[in-house]
Order: sequence, then structure tokens, then C-alpha cells
Amino acid sequence: MKKKIAIIATAILLLGVTSTSVVNANPELRSTPSSTFGILHDSSVSPMTSFANALVLLDKNLFRKFDKAFPSASNASWYREGKKTKFYFNQGNRIIRTSMNDRGQFDYMIQYYPATELPEDVAQSVQNEFKGYVLDKVTEVNIDEKNAYVIIIKGMRDWLKVKFLDGEVTVMNTFTYDH
Repeated sequence: MKKKIAIIATAILLLGVTSTSVVNANPELRSTPSSTFGILHDSSVSPMTSFANALVLLDKNLFRKFDKAFPSASNASWYREGKKTKFYFNQGNRIIRTSMNDRGQFDYMIQYYPATELPEDVAQSVQNEFKGYVLDKVTEVNIDEKNAYVIIIKGMRDWLKVKFLDGEVTVMNTFTYDH
């Protein structure tokens, strides 16, 4: 009986690992809308998604650190890339990507969110520099306690992609509307 259970468990794990590479290779499958966390009998953690066989086991210590850093994360998915665990999830109005090493330290974080959530000092600096433009979307990149913001701002004739870094605003790209 124990041998049969062990064989079935091994088959399920192998099926999960195989299907995980399919899920991770396909961006449409990676962003599953109904992900939740599940703790397995060996204290490892797995996303319980609509792809029930797409199990990616997560070390319980990494899960605890992730859960402590992002307690309101939803629609979470993760995958291994070398010695890093990459996370993709929602938190409020934000879509967040981050990477954690095996010691549980975050390497970087990229957040996508509406400009209404931009820190006031950053928003004010951009608005002072580009009067008549409306702040739209933000990509925030955090690396080594340093923050950079890439902000889409819209004007009457064009829209701009600007960067806010170290208190300075610079134009990255200018786009015109086709009329």
C-alpha cells in the first residue's frame, strides 16, 4: 500500500514539474486569475490554480518571508530560475514582479500601477516639469533600496514616457497621436 502511494505521489510530482515548464513558457498560462496558496503535507507551498497539476513547490521559509513582505498578495504565481525564485502577483491596484534568492532576500521589485498611487513628491516634480500633461501609468523599479519611476504622461498632441530618478525628470520617449 505504501509503495502504491509513493508511486502515485512521484507520478503527480513529475506531472506537476513537467506541466510547470509548459505553464512558465506560456505567459498566458502564467497569469492565472484564481491562484491561492496551499501548504502541502511536507510544509512546502504550492499555488493551487486552475491548472491543478501545475505544482511548483516553494520552500516554507521562502513562503513565510514572501507572505510577511506581501500579506495581501493575490493571484500569486512563482517559478524557479537558477537559484532565484521569481514571483508575479497582485496587491491592490498593483501588479508586482519580484525575485528572491535562496536566503530569502529580495533582489528587485517591479511594480505597475495607476498614477494616482504615485508618491506625492514624484507626482509634483513631474507635473511641475510638464504643465498641461496628465499622469497616467507608472512602472516603479526598486533595486538596492533605490527607486526609479517610469511614468506615462498624456498631453493634447503627444504623450511622453518620462523617468524620475534621484530627483531628476528626463524624457525617455515622445509619441504623437495619429489624427
